[in-house]
Amino acid sequence: METGIQEALNGFLGKGATFRSKEQRFGLRAVLEGESPLVVILPTGGGKSLLFMLPAWLEGARTTIVISPFVALANDTERRCKDSGIECIQWRVGREQRAKLVIVSAELAVSKEFMNYATGLHLNEQLDRMVFDECHLVITAAGFRDAMHKLKTLGLPVPLILLMATLPPTMVREFERALTILRPTYIHGSTARSNFSYMVETCDDERMNETVREMVNEIKKDLGDDERVVVFCRSVKRCEELVGLLECEMYHSRYGGKSQGLASWTGGYNKVMVATSALGTGIDLKGITHVVHVVRPWSLIEYGQESGRAGRGRKGLKR
Repeated sequence: METGIQEALNGFLGKGATFRSKEQRFGLRAVLEGESPLVVILPTGGGKSLLFMLPAWLEGARTTIVISPFVALANDTERRCKDSGIECIQWRVGREQRAKLVIVSAELAVSKEFMNYATGLHLNEQLDRMVFDECHLVITAAGFRDAMHKLKTLGLPVPLILLMATLPPTMVREFERALTILRPTYIHGSTARSNFSYMVETCDDERMNETVREMVNEIKKDLGDDERVVVFCRSVKRCEELVGLLECEMYHSRYGGKSQGLASWTGGYNKVMVATSALGTGIDLKGITHVVHVVRPWSLIEYGQESGRAGRGRKGLKR
C-alpha cells in the first residue's frame, strides 16, 4: 500500500514528490482504504486538500462531494482542482451533472435538491465519499453548525471525511456530539508553524486605524511582486473605515464587491486586503507574508485559522 501511495503522489504532483508530514501520508492512506468516520487535523498549509484531490484524480474514481463553508474557499478549491487536471464543478440548484469532484456550499448542501442529487449518485453507485472541509466551524460558527445538523439527516452509507486545522482536546467531545459521530478515527498532526514570527503592538483606540495604516505602509515597502498582506477586523464597520484609509480591497460576507476585490488581491493588482473572519478559513495563497489583526480575534481557534493564511511561501510575520 505504501508503494502505491507514493506512486500515486508522484503521478499527481510529479516525480520525487514528498508528503508534508507523516500525518498527511497516514490521512491519505486512511481515505484510500475507506476509513470512516475519519477526522484529520493538520496545520494550516499542511495539505489537507490533497486528501480529497488525489483520490478524485485517480483513474476509476467516481464522485467525491466536498462541503465547503465559504464562497472564497469553494472558489479556491475549484481553481486548484482544475489547475491539477481534476474534473470539478460547484453544485448549484438545477445543476445535475456529475464530476469527479463536486463542491457544494454548506447552505446549499442542506437543500432538498442537493440531497436528492447526492442520494441519486449513491443509488447509481457513483459516490465514493463525502468530505466536510474546515469542520471546526461546527463548534465555532452557528450558521455552519445548523447546516451540519441538517446534513446528518442525509445519512448516506459512504465514507465520511472530516478535515480541519484546529481542534483543541477540550472540544473533542463537543465536536463528536455536534456531528453525532461514534468512534471516529483521528489523525492529528502538530499544528505548530515554525516559520512564524509574532508581534504585538498596543495603542489607544482612537489611534487604532492610524496605527494600522502606518504599519501596513511600512510592510508594503518590503513586499515582493507576488507578496500580499491581509488585515483582519472583528467588524464590518472597522473594515469599511480601513478600506478607504489603506486604499485597498475589502472582503466581508455582506459586501457585494467581494468577488471582484478578491480577484484583484489574489491577482496582485492590490497587495492589501481588509477582511472579517469570512476570509479566515481555507484559502491557500503562497504570497501572503503578513497578517495584521486589529484588536483581539474572537477566539484562539479563529486566530490560528486567520494567522495561518500566511507563511506558505516564505517566512510569514503575524501581528
